[in-house]
Amino acid sequence: MIVDESSRGDLAIIEEEQEEKRDEIKTITENNILHYEYIPLSHQRTNKNEKRKVRFVVLSDTHLCQDVFLQPLSNNNRKSLDSIDSIKNEDIFLPKGDYLIHTGDFTNWGLPNEIHQFNKFLGKIKHLFKAIIVIPGNHEFVADLASTLLTNCTYFLKNDFIQLEDGKITIFGSRFKSFWSNFSFTGHDSEAQQDWSTLVKPIESGKYGKVDILLTHQPPDFKSEISKRFFRRGSSSLREAVLKVKPTVHVFGHNHDIFGVKYASDFCNDLNTTFISACTVDSRENVRKAVVFDYDIEE
Repeated sequence: MIVDESSRGDLAIIEEEQEEKRDEIKTITENNILHYEYIPLSHQRTNKNEKRKVRFVVLSDTHLCQDVFLQPLSNNNRKSLDSIDSIKNEDIFLPKGDYLIHTGDFTNWGLPNEIHQFNKFLGKIKHLFKAIIVIPGNHEFVADLASTLLTNCTYFLKNDFIQLEDGKITIFGSRFKSFWSNFSFTGHDSEAQQDWSTLVKPIESGKYGKVDILLTHQPPDFKSEISKRFFRRGSSSLREAVLKVKPTVHVFGHNHDIFGVKYASDFCNDLNTTFISACTVDSRENVRKAVVFDYDIEE
């Protein structure tokens, strides 16, 4: 079960915004027989080049439904497994790539047994990737516990930079800083994180030349400039940080009914970011395909 105290409010927002066109969610399927959704980055829509492509496979908000990627998928059987112990490597249908990204909410309550279950899944699929990169979501409210228990995760980022491919790809991954209120741990979206200095200052100081890929659990608040629906429950402070560091790709989750891509260049003159909402599980607990994108680097 997905535990989210704001789901009813979100459904009301969806009903109020039905006038927005459904083609706003522009996820692109590369091939109907493939078990992933391929998203070209903004510059790749018009420019063809011979640069080396680094493939990223993205999951988010799996909420303990991750084992579906360990079995052959079909339209009628996408949700559950009786036992992960019965799965063999040849049954894995998660697409192979260079790196796997998970942008948080891999548990429901952040409990050790839930973290262990996700870690076991990572152990089954880690041979498909050079490295696995994970950030905590609002349901991993004790992020340090997850960081300790995820032994099959290569990088568990909590407001940290990493560099891949000999420094040619710079990634920043943030934690979701929950705002505790009553018995809720998921927090107020507007107050989830206010201080983005760990992201902005290293870029402004020149320590890192740019942010190639930004990973957050929550979306930024670009509701007025780009899309009210796509960026609902977004953070205004994150929006300001994005405008400063101008990432090439920004991947997030959190909104279970939003899945797909928005190109900032279609709406903003000074921003060329590809925004990807990658929630794997929707609000009805249906499991979507993994998201795949290729990042171009110089040889």
